Amino acid sequence: MSLSRRDFLKGSLATGVAAMGASGLASCAPAGSGDAGGKGQTGSGADASAQPSFLTPPDPISDDDIAETIESEVVVVGSGPAGFFSAVSAYEHGADVRIVSSSEGPVAHGGDYWGFNTEAMERNGVPFVDVDAVIKRRVRDNEYKVDQEKWRLIARRNPEVMNWLVDKMEAAGYRTIILDGYEVPSTGEVLVERGTHQWVSEDQALGTQGTAVLDVLTATAAADGIPIDYLHEAQMLVQDEATGRVIGVIAKDGEGTYKKYLASKGVVLATGDYTADQEMLQTYCADFAGLGYGGMYSGLGHKMALWAGAAWQRIVPGGGMAGSLCGANAAFNDCLGFCGLMLNERGRRYSNEACASGHAAVAQLRQPNGNAVAVWDASYASQAVGPWAESWARPTADPEQLPGAWAESVGVPTAIPGAPEQICVAGNTIEELAEQLGEAFGTDPAGFVEGIERYNELCDAGADEDFGKSSEFMVPVRTAPFYARYGGPSFLIATGGIRTDTSMRVLDEEDSPIPGLYAAGTIVGDMYTNYDFALGGIHLGGNCMTFGYVAGESVAQEQGM
Repeated sequence: MSLSRRDFLKGSLATGVAAMGASGLASCAPAGSGDAGGKGQTGSGADASAQPSFLTPPDPISDDDIAETIESEVVVVGSGPAGFFSAVSAYEHGADVRIVSSSEGPVAHGGDYWGFNTEAMERNGVPFVDVDAVIKRRVRDNEYKVDQEKWRLIARRNPEVMNWLVDKMEAAGYRTIILDGYEVPSTGEVLVERGTHQWVSEDQALGTQGTAVLDVLTATAAADGIPIDYLHEAQMLVQDEATGRVIGVIAKDGEGTYKKYLASKGVVLATGDYTADQEMLQTYCADFAGLGYGGMYSGLGHKMALWAGAAWQRIVPGGGMAGSLCGANAAFNDCLGFCGLMLNERGRRYSNEACASGHAAVAQLRQPNGNAVAVWDASYASQAVGPWAESWARPTADPEQLPGAWAESVGVPTAIPGAPEQICVAGNTIEELAEQLGEAFGTDPAGFVEGIERYNELCDAGADEDFGKSSEFMVPVRTAPFYARYGGPSFLIATGGIRTDTSMRVLDEEDSPIPGLYAAGTIVGDMYTNYDFALGGIHLGGNCMTFGYVAGESVAQEQGM
């Protein structure tokens, strides 16, 4: 178990709780009843006089409205990856566990899981990474605003937990694949780190691991006898009135019936993101508010934690999980942005395109209307640095096949998860391409031509005087036919939210643990100022897998009530 310096709760506070005995259960109330929900709910630096509506808790649910009370040691709220990692870990560490979920079944998403220097990497002959160097790059790229203790927790515990998962996956018949990273050949700059894990089988294609991992975890939970109450939406946490300890959660089933789930050791919130609540998005992640797409959940888990006195993360505005315009039917690594020419609607180049996809998305959002145009020519595949990837979900493609795929994609909307449609157009001359873009999307034809001509001059000179892109990425746009793809960046979710320690205990504004309350997965705060995809699968491999495992381990070791 990895503990923070404040891990004193197990001793002094648990002693007081134990003294109450079973009678303490009668003295409890839904979280937030009686006030606006405790300390620190408006987040760091927010104006309490202009409190957002979601910080006001709903009316308490009376015991007279509770149709059934169900007891266990641990209740996990949520049936996505973080929920199952938490539940299985808690069970394997000796706890009696129950999962409560608003969904109809397990919720799978994503494809990549990050692993630091795992047994699978060694077995496959994949060179280990310098863990300290990787963490330093992530802290630097996140402006030193992140919780470095939690990043070091991933460095320490992730190899062990990934080995644990790989054992389960391979026992179920899957084969482990390690994806390569990418370093700029001329400079050695690391754009994408090495350590992304995926699994394949006869029935499972590369890049679709979200379903495979959750299938294995669901089967594991079933074999362990962990009960799961689907279609039960959590409404509010239950706290002991005397101590503030979280002792359960109230949920409503599909018939509108309320049930109280008591948890003698604790509750783990693994409830996903808050992006579907536009007020929360505007309050905590304004850079991505107003896009009109992206997001999965309404932040109910975040709200329940805030009503119980939890503190919001210190990073405000928070990080969005966004990806750049896909360009020439994908970059050579799907964690990397399109490294050819990118222009805004006015035909102006605005960035060094050779960067992680998340960084490219942020640069694009700063442009007029947040849209951009990726431009390339018929020779791009043969001249650009490889290896190539055919699509978001791979597999590796032959560059000679790509021009044919580009021709077939003209006029066909490209469906990218979390993004508006992206349209490919083509022309036999640059001027024709510019006119087509202008007619279809209102871009500036003259500016577009000037932007391409300037880029070609830089390519001929062998040096990017405008933005400093490495010379191996400077591929001119000269060979007909010419292609362009127009659209906005993808936006999947707003990450983070609730402040925790390295035992995954939820903290209040004084950084003191709220007894009995844990968090895992997307809800865990202070991990990213911008999710950049430079560590492919760090969200699933870090927040969901590693933090989920640690949350389950920690809550199972609670002395409880």
